[in-house]
Amino acid sequence: MSENEMRRKMEFIVEQQALFVSDLQKLQEEQAKSESRISRLEGAVVAVVNLIGDLAKAQKTTETKLSDLSDKFNAMTERVDGLTVRMDTFITMMVERYFGNQNGDVKREE
Repeated sequence: MSENEMRRKMEFIVEQQALFVSDLQKLQEEQAKSESRISRLEGAVVAVVNLIGDLAKAQKTTETKLSDLSDKFNAMTERVDGLTVRMDTFITMMVERYFGNQNGDVKREE
């Protein structure tokens, strides 16, 4: 191999190494950008997971409060039903007493 051929091969190797270094620098820059995007995505995922956790807690609280309200509503319904029966009895008694007095019947209180 002549000195000229040797020099061309060495220049080729140096050029290839320079291209390799340049490409490596570009890859490192792209990797840094990718890491930054991944970090932002990780933060977003953590925020979403925390939000889902908060929503689950809020839903549990809402379900508990709705259950309590349902129990209170059922208790109130039972009380209203009892009051309705007593009112019906009272009205019936008053109507019977009124019409009994209209017909001349006097009922004795027992």
